[in-house]
Amino acid sequence: MDILSKPWRLARLMTQHLSFVVLTYGGRLGINLGNGVPCLSCPYVPTCGGVCYLRFLQNPLGGLALPWPLVFTQRGLVALGVFISFLLLVAIFGQSWCGWLCPFGLLQDWISSLRRKLGIREAAFSKKATRALKFFKYFLLAYLLSAPILIVKRILPADLSPPFCSICPAKILMPLFAGDATWLSLDFTNDFLLVASVLLLVLTGLTLVGAFYKERMFCLICPMSALIGFFKFLAIFRLTKEPLACQGCGTCRRVCPVDLDASYQNRDRPRVQVSGCQGCFTCAESCAADGTLSVKFGPLTLFKSSRKRSVQ
Repeated sequence: MDILSKPWRLARLMTQHLSFVVLTYGGRLGINLGNGVPCLSCPYVPTCGGVCYLRFLQNPLGGLALPWPLVFTQRGLVALGVFISFLLLVAIFGQSWCGWLCPFGLLQDWISSLRRKLGIREAAFSKKATRALKFFKYFLLAYLLSAPILIVKRILPADLSPPFCSICPAKILMPLFAGDATWLSLDFTNDFLLVASVLLLVLTGLTLVGAFYKERMFCLICPMSALIGFFKFLAIFRLTKEPLACQGCGTCRRVCPVDLDASYQNRDRPRVQVSGCQGCFTCAESCAADGTLSVKFGPLTLFKSSRKRSVQ
């Protein structure tokens, strides 16, 4: 299908690439979006234009590891300010950060595109496997939030800091686009760092293979997706449904890159965007029932499903 016949998809593709350039190379132009960016904008990219909020949460300045008397000091106020900036960005774009603006998400889309060009079929996950991956996503988020406290309390070794970044595949893959292969190696500083670097390389390899056979594989376990999901009620940019217009064809379920079926299953309420949704709105563009699925920004309707558009 010609991408030009799908204006919403074309707009998303252009936005993804522009965001990739800004978040990966924007630092060279003096662009700094701060430490509250709600997507995997890797701080290990030397030219990055904004830093993933998960990175900020992993040091004591993030607030969770600060003793309560210090929360109202200058350090605590900085942590509060970064958190507010994160919430504001989530409120504006919601989970569309994942589908439209995340550099690591675009990298996975490139890999999926290669699979399709090679004519290789996408792997199908059972509902049981999808639920297990969803559980693991929240486990990673819990680990990310609790590990800094355990490091401060010296229950976990300081070498682990930052705990999630030490195993995040973006730490290896994203700096490569800035010509930095530093993390594509083993760290022999001590036994613990050697094990951590081996684990990082293994997880990166698994992520690449997984992304090749399953669209947006890493997004299924991404703790940022889980974190944004807690604040999805704030989102101004959202997906809604007109239940009575639904024909029950199941197209929305089949085209979802992360195998969500809420837009198909929900037949009695308009809000169908659930935690884990990438906000790509491929379902709305593919729906053949006029006006069933809509993309809204506040009170404004930006896009509605259309039979004519879906068959172009």
